[in-house]
Amino acid sequence: MELEVQVKLLEKQKAFLERQAFVADKKAILFDMMIDLAEKEYQIDIRKNSVSNNRPYQSKRTTNNSIYLLFIWDRQVYYRRIRRKIVKQDKTKQVVLIVDAIRKTMPRIGTRKLYYLLSDKLQLMKIGRDKFFDILRTNYLLIQLKRSYHITTNSHHRFRKHENLILDLEINRPEQVWV
Repeated sequence: MELEVQVKLLEKQKAFLERQAFVADKKAILFDMMIDLAEKEYQIDIRKNSVSNNRPYQSKRTTNNSIYLLFIWDRQVYYRRIRRKIVKQDKTKQVVLIVDAIRKTMPRIGTRKLYYLLSDKLQLMKIGRDKFFDILRTNYLLIQLKRSYHITTNSHHRFRKHENLILDLEINRPEQVWV
């Protein structure tokens, strides 16, 4: 009985270690491919000159299955992720087009008011307030606040304006001119 348990345990350990070795080999091949790409694109010598030009991945054809297994994904998970990304990009494009159409007539309308106006359409698209803000932020569609400043001088009043009498006066002692 104990011997059977030990055999099963050893088989599990063997399978686990084989899996780790497989993943490590695929990672080495992937890193080798990335180094080759970096050397080709940027003309940087990364490897030493003593290394031969035979790459392990050139002899074996790497398929998508091995890439999935490298990152421990199912094929289904990989393609589902791609589909989700496309759907998300489509939703973003739709929101940007709607916002651009409204901003043509009202260019300074804010995001909160836009969210209020578009809440029905956004609920159908399953986009909430925070996601709406994120979409507008990533597409640089948030309204920049205008800086408020106070005007303290009004030169266009109805009263008399006196000329500057001390403009040509030479000042050579303290308390010579009082304003």
